[in-house]
Amino acid sequence: MDIDVAEIQQGYDKPVLIIHGDDDQVVPIEYSREAEKRYKNVHLETISGAGHGFDGDDSVNARKLSITFVLIYEGLTDVEFEDNF
Repeated sequence: MDIDVAEIQQGYDKPVLIIHGDDDQVVPIEYSREAEKRYKNVHLETISGAGHGFDGDDSVNARKLSITFVLIYEGLTDVEFEDNF
């Protein structure tokens, strides 16, 4: 069974948050940049210097971004991402 990830991304219309380290040696940042082009309602947040998976401050920042994303889209905060989806 083949899965066309690009097709699935293009058809998905709910809000999407992608968090990617720009020093990821496992999954290149280009993958997330391409995904950003396909999703209809997306915000790509790049963590400078972070690799694959997040440790220390990068982990804290990724969690904060994730929590903020959920709060925004559940209508529980007035905070907005700069892109305003």
